[in-house]
Amino acid sequence: MNMSGITWTHLESMQINNNIPLLNLIILFGFIFIAGIIFCLPLLEFDYKKALKSSLFIKIFFWIPIFLIFIGILYSSGFDRTVFLAILLIVTYLEFRPKLKKSENKVISLIFFALFIVGLVHLFLLGVFFNKYIVNLLITLCFATALSDVGAFLLGKYLGKHRLPEWLNNSKSWEGVVGQLLGSLVGVLLVNFFVTPVVTLWIFLPIGIGCTIGDLTSSFAKRNAHTDNWSRAIPGHGGFIDRFSSLAGSTVLMFYFLVLTGLL
Repeated sequence: MNMSGITWTHLESMQINNNIPLLNLIILFGFIFIAGIIFCLPLLEFDYKKALKSSLFIKIFFWIPIFLIFIGILYSSGFDRTVFLAILLIVTYLEFRPKLKKSENKVISLIFFALFIVGLVHLFLLGVFFNKYIVNLLITLCFATALSDVGAFLLGKYLGKHRLPEWLNNSKSWEGVVGQLLGSLVGVLLVNFFVTPVVTLWIFLPIGIGCTIGDLTSSFAKRNAHTDNWSRAIPGHGGFIDRFSSLAGSTVLMFYFLVLTGLL
């Protein structure tokens, strides 16, 4: 498999596929959703009554409204996406502000939040610099980022034995970090083969590494602020910063990967 090869025909196909059939996305999401439930059942001891009351069950099923919002954004105009991003930035600031007061070191918290905002702003830059391919890039980025987080969770739960340093987050493991990269690769492969061609399969690396950086810096900042979640705005997922910290990291590295490689 040639992971790095790209041709003009491939680029033209990416442009044509800016109008991605909705059915393709729904089928892929449905497959991932069902697979996620199957992989999580052993963690719930196959106890369906217990599962219905668990936070993990809530987390899994709340991916449905998240996916629906993603679809709405994907099929919106560039202006609408920019408005949504602006609203998201405001919401995350309102979420972050009360936690800042509880921080041991406010400088650390402010640096984290500044980097988080810079990361999300790169979503706008993707649309500016790579407008012809923006739909394909958003699909690749968001699916790979989501599966990166899922991979980290599953490998951490099933195989996690080597804990990260306590100052970072010793409830997470190095196996989870590996899962972050593998999940990103799976996401890129699924998008490439079932939805739309990706610019290169190697795009999984900046996405996976970016997810890891975004997630771990958020964990570090939360420890500094003495909190488990930035808020409880999204049931099962925590706050908006919790949900988008991986995406902030993956967007930055993906953007500069595309700029530096000149693939588009």
